[in-house]
Amino acid sequence: MPTPIDAIRPHPRNPRRIAQEALAKLCESIQRDPEFMRLRPIVVDAEGQILGGNQRWKACKALGFAELPDGWVVKADDLTDEQRRRFILVDNAPEGMAGGWDFDLLKTEWNLPELGDLGLLPPDVFQADEAVAPELAEGDRAPFRQATFTLHDEQWEEVEAALAKAKKDGGGESAVNENSNGNALAWICGKFNRG
Repeated sequence: MPTPIDAIRPHPRNPRRIAQEALAKLCESIQRDPEFMRLRPIVVDAEGQILGGNQRWKACKALGFAELPDGWVVKADDLTDEQRRRFILVDNAPEGMAGGWDFDLLKTEWNLPELGDLGLLPPDVFQADEAVAPELAEGDRAPFRQATFTLHDEQWEEVEAALAKAKKDGGGESAVNENSNGNALAWICGKFNRG
């Protein structure tokens, strides 16, 4: 049975906050994969106060839901006060109670722009120096040129996002160059120069 969204309320002392950009990504996630809400539902106490899922509730509210589908809300009305307090912290722990990201596995098994789109790409994980191109031998350079840039982390995020978008829009391919990053950069520059 659906739950009216106004029948539950956010926890007034929830220890986690969400920025507008992150909330927008969460809204996109719920729209793209609504099935995930059944797998990670909003957890409420007997009075309908949210113990886990404050941000998911905010996203559903922002998306205009009047009711939350069956299975999106779970009651935890058998917890003690102390268990409720612990659950709020455990549910909001960014890395969970144990473990952390295996960044080597993330880099080899997942699409980096996708991880960024999902908000799972920490800015300090993938640095520019990890994407160093191999040096071109002196005799192999013509007609290629190799360039090196130094960027601040914030600048790198912009460059990486632009390269990913350019590749998605077809700018990573070229008949004269096999390097997709070089192709994407040249494509972006061409668009800029034609202004």
